[in-house]
Amino acid sequence: MKYGKPVRIGVNGGSLDPVVFDRARQKYSRGKIFQEEQNSKAFVEAMVETSLASVLLAQKLGLSEDYMVLSAKTSRVGEMVFVYRLLALAQKSKVSLHLGLTEAGGGERGIIQSAMALGMLLEQGIGDTIRVSITPRLGEDRTGEVRVAQDILQSLGLRSFRPVVTSCPGCGRTSEDFFQHLAQRVSQAVDQRMTVWKKNTREWSI
Repeated sequence: MKYGKPVRIGVNGGSLDPVVFDRARQKYSRGKIFQEEQNSKAFVEAMVETSLASVLLAQKLGLSEDYMVLSAKTSRVGEMVFVYRLLALAQKSKVSLHLGLTEAGGGERGIIQSAMALGMLLEQGIGDTIRVSITPRLGEDRTGEVRVAQDILQSLGLRSFRPVVTSCPGCGRTSEDFFQHLAQRVSQAVDQRMTVWKKNTREWSI
């Protein structure tokens, strides 16, 4: 508040207040629900309750909603989607929502899970900022997360970062690998030229 900077208010599913979580679990334990489903419903409710309570506390301390970015970190796609849907509905005031699936994993699994979670919410108009959390391979840096985030936004038509290379997946009618090599070379050439194109193009959508 002193420096006029935005503050991210983060609620992490791995460190929920046990009192809030237990209260939610007791609520759902009255019905005949399988334990896993019961825990999931209670978890979502506890995440939403804790998130909204954190926003109210920040407001009482004098932080304007314009300077808040609310993050609710979960590691399951379904739970994340439900948490943010409820937060979007429950907020009387507009606080920016930061989307991100924590502990998404590495490789294709991490990419798929992140794309599913973020894509469903962004398509519904939920979310103001995003973060992709993927475990990098040994020796790799973390810039791959940024590329995945860009691809998600571009696939939904929300941003444009680079030309899209459209290529055939291949089928029984072709036995040569010419198209595979061509698609790979074109994609690599586009990536290599992006820096130059951005410098030489005044109007670049980002």
